[in-house]
Amino acid sequence: THQGVNKVNTKIEDIEGGIKITFTKSNMKYSQYINAQKMDYYLFDEEYNCELHSIVLTDDSESQTVEIKGRTSKNTFILPNAGDHAYILSSVSDRFIDHFKEEGIQKVPSNLDRTVIWRTLIAMVKNKKLKSTEFFDIVAKNIFKESDLILLSTLLTTVKPFISLYIPKNMYGDLVKKMFEGAKNLYESLPESQKELKNLVKNHIFSYLHDKDHIKAAASWYSEGTIELEDEDKKAIILAAIRSQYLEESQTKDLLEKYLQDNQTDRGERFKITADAAVPTKENKERVWNIIINPRENELSSWEYRAYISGFYSRFQKDLLKDYPSKYLEALPKLVQIGEKDLMTIFTSGAFPPSYLIDQDFLDKVNKIVTDFEKKDKVKYDSFIKLARGIIESKQGQARIEEFARIKDSEEEKKEEPEEEPEIPEEELDESEITEINIEGVINNVRCSREEAVQALRVNRNDVTKAVSHLNKK
Repeated sequence: THQGVNKVNTKIEDIEGGIKITFTKSNMKYSQYINAQKMDYYLFDEEYNCELHSIVLTDDSESQTVEIKGRTSKNTFILPNAGDHAYILSSVSDRFIDHFKEEGIQKVPSNLDRTVIWRTLIAMVKNKKLKSTEFFDIVAKNIFKESDLILLSTLLTTVKPFISLYIPKNMYGDLVKKMFEGAKNLYESLPESQKELKNLVKNHIFSYLHDKDHIKAAASWYSEGTIELEDEDKKAIILAAIRSQYLEESQTKDLLEKYLQDNQTDRGERFKITADAAVPTKENKERVWNIIINPRENELSSWEYRAYISGFYSRFQKDLLKDYPSKYLEALPKLVQIGEKDLMTIFTSGAFPPSYLIDQDFLDKVNKIVTDFEKKDKVKYDSFIKLARGIIESKQGQARIEEFARIKDSEEEKKEEPEEEPEIPEEELDESEITEINIEGVINNVRCSREEAVQALRVNRNDVTKAVSHLNKK
């Protein structure tokens, strides 16, 4: 609505003979013509049986309650906005998520209501009500059980950028490995009679090429013709091979030559440039970057320019690319001042370093460049200002969601750590009883003075391991 997003949260409590559901609302101001809307909601039990109920949400109070007889809170899970009729942003409870995440979503009979569940979970991730890591645990257990072609296509298309944008960097490899294996297993299990669904799944397998064994397997499918591949699949396999260097150089070269031989067109020429930019050597990255920041001197067309940029960055090459965020900052003002909107747009957006290479300090520096141009001539540089600010806001949002997941995971790990039993102090040894070899052993493992090493050994009865642990804790 014009007042903002309509938000509804729910709470279930036991009352005598049934349950009370409280619907807490915010921004429920519609317009001078409309002051209420109907919202359907499902009540599921532990066996996934459901009842459809409705409520008319009004804008005259912060909350509304409904009482339903014959149910208990323990055996009731609520899905707001069933049927997706109301214009609201809703969320589901932790209990709902825990109950449904183990393949339970597929037990919801309606395709539309499964869509509502997925959309609700995605919105909860973006609003930091659900950890991105927990969301992908749900994805891994449910997505490849989905039988509806349209919903599966939407989910697969949505999930790929979610992994790249919102997952803590250290978890990326494990997640894409699970997604590759899930898609591959589903593809192999589908009969030829479900060719449309089979092709859909196959086309997404190659979005998750990261693991060494998976890249090798995909390369053999291509070279041996085991699976009928689309053009994008072939390019994904070749780029993964070039960027990762998991294959023999000759094998990668053969794959590229095979593709170029079969595509003697502009499309083949564009991919040749992209593959060239992907080669992971320091000298090549420097050469390609020099081309990227000097598009006019190199007389690049727009499609050639895009092809160089699209091949440049890769997660496989993070160490090789670590200096390029600062180089981007150096080049950005120059490219903007050229005054060619197409070049400015391609470089600002396309060459913007990916999330795994940048931090908030980098975004602050980009924002300063934008502010400088704003002060110089806001009208002249309006397109750049809007584009860059949009990218910055998007990256900051991604970082907040990733950090939320990382912090929550860390907190949960700490909760799960068993509490250490308090040490029972023993009588300290006399200094004369401490051996020289043990003193050296402690000093070699911990940066400490001789006196500190001796005291730690006295307290820990001349036990080097305990003495080192003692000093590390201090």
